[in-house]
Amino acid sequence: AASDVYKRQTKYRMKKQGLWLLCLLGVIGLSSCTSESEEQTISGNLLMELEAQVNQEKTRVSSENSWIGDGTELISLNMGEKKVTFKVTDVNGTLEPINEENQLFWSVPLKPQAVIAWCPATEGNNLPASWSVQADQTGTGFQQSDLLYTATEVSFQGNKVLPFEHLPAKVIVNLKGNGKNEAELTNAVVTIENSVLSGSISDGILSVSQGESKVITPKKVTSSDGYVYSCHALLIPQDMKGKKFIKIQMNGRTFYYIPEEGDANLTGGFKSVYNITVGDQKIVVSIEKNSSQWGGEEDEVVDLEPIS
Repeated sequence: AASDVYKRQTKYRMKKQGLWLLCLLGVIGLSSCTSESEEQTISGNLLMELEAQVNQEKTRVSSENSWIGDGTELISLNMGEKKVTFKVTDVNGTLEPINEENQLFWSVPLKPQAVIAWCPATEGNNLPASWSVQADQTGTGFQQSDLLYTATEVSFQGNKVLPFEHLPAKVIVNLKGNGKNEAELTNAVVTIENSVLSGSISDGILSVSQGESKVITPKKVTSSDGYVYSCHALLIPQDMKGKKFIKIQMNGRTFYYIPEEGDANLTGGFKSVYNITVGDQKIVVSIEKNSSQWGGEEDEVVDLEPIS
């Protein structure tokens, strides 16, 4: 008899536990439905708050990687069929839409959203099919030659950063004297020769187009590391092998640097630095290669005779 009572009590407890489990599953299901419902409800009201960076650094998507952040720097962003213009509001790259009537919202907060963006913004926020650098980069032409692009995913609970990269290539020329001609070098004229100024854009890659070669006048910058003269220029990615590439004029003498294979295959988003020692009868060129592009090694020194 005691055994029968124990069996009935055990069966009762198991039935009761089963009922509690069903109730618990019902509560979980109800909670899940509520969360999905709330997600759909709030998804139309959550503004996208994004930030623009270059190469994972909190710096401006510009030729010199430093935001002004005064609202004049504009970025085009496309998310599906939605196209919006953003402005940069601070030095950290915080973005705000320029028009409150045209903003971006998280369509589904927990789902990543694919976006493409570029700077400077274009009319109608339509992705440009081509890009040109300026021949005169001594002033505003340098910044006007830069184009930034990103294709990424952003999410409400994850990444909100647009990781921009430069599409043009950057060339830096540094001049050093031989101990006697430093004064002359301060007044030297440096130009980038035989460069095609236009390129086409496909899948975020800028490629040189067929066209006439032009001369680029670089932007002179403050010299560093003991160099008497330094200048920067932005170019459409192209290989300058075998061409009169860098021209130096001083006191009636003219020097040309003509790169060999691999010395000036300019790649978008990377910089090539040419450190040039100018002598009386020749120049010596040393190339600094970016480790992520060039493998970290330094090219052999190249001696070139002057061409008058």
